[in-house]
Amino acid sequence: MESFGHNTFFTLEQAREEAARRHLECRQVLSRIRSRSSVPLYVSHGTALELHGMIATMNYLPGYGSELVHVSVCRQRDLRKIQGMKFHYARHGVDVVHADELVSSVSAMQAVCQIAPYVDERSLVIAMDWLTCANPDLRVCTHDELSDYIRSAPRFIGSAKMQKGLAPVQTRYRFPAGNGASFGERCLRAA
Repeated sequence: MESFGHNTFFTLEQAREEAARRHLECRQVLSRIRSRSSVPLYVSHGTALELHGMIATMNYLPGYGSELVHVSVCRQRDLRKIQGMKFHYARHGVDVVHADELVSSVSAMQAVCQIAPYVDERSLVIAMDWLTCANPDLRVCTHDELSDYIRSAPRFIGSAKMQKGLAPVQTRYRFPAGNGASFGERCLRAA
């Protein structure tokens, strides 16, 4: 597998290839688990963003484990330690999106909220911009929908960081060249 630096933007084709590769990896991991357990597992965090077609790499903080398949469970007693996976407890439930009969994930908006404590500020802004981009083929939600989602969600680790990421002060990341669009936003518009 090719390695990319932090905050590297992919072309649409590269993003689709990465999403397909990650989907296959998740299918393999989940099929092994499902043969031993009926506990519902939902691909989550950065892994879910990759499944949803996230077009930039994130600068995860040490200890996150971006090479792992991250999954969320709805009950604490279902947390496990399994090689190649990282389990998270989704105390407030999950917004389920079905990729296929085997792979279900959290929504892209929930996944961005989940990664907030694990990424730097710039990566979080890039992920939020990806969700709300100007390209209608890529846009997951509008800025207002994301804002409403964050405000209506029960308090979670990273909610303050998400609020800050929504604020206009983040324009130093979004519009660094003074030309009205960040590099990421220009890539998204061109796609």
